[in-house]
Amino acid sequence: MVDTYHAVPIRDSRTEMLRRVGPEACMARELLDLAHDLAGRLDRDAVDAASERAIDEALEATVDAVLPRILDVLDMELTPRLEALPLRTRMALADARRLRDLGLD
Repeated sequence: MVDTYHAVPIRDSRTEMLRRVGPEACMARELLDLAHDLAGRLDRDAVDAASERAIDEALEATVDAVLPRILDVLDMELTPRLEALPLRTRMALADARRLRDLGLD
């Protein structure tokens, strides 16, 4: 799996910034965008500020709830497929992950 994102700030319901790193950060941001699309994006003047905060809290709580399960399923499905790749390809992927972990990609 190609990971092009590193630290991506995600706002929680109290508008504080959380630091998530690596694939989880990318996935959380994408899932939050998807949740907004599924719920429906409102014009700023369609609801009051309290309702807007409640919607954001519900969407963020949903993403926080499903993210671990999605990552588990993705890992479960991805692992055997990657293990079936030739050794040289697997070694190249391992090197790419190591460079990403060091922040050098």
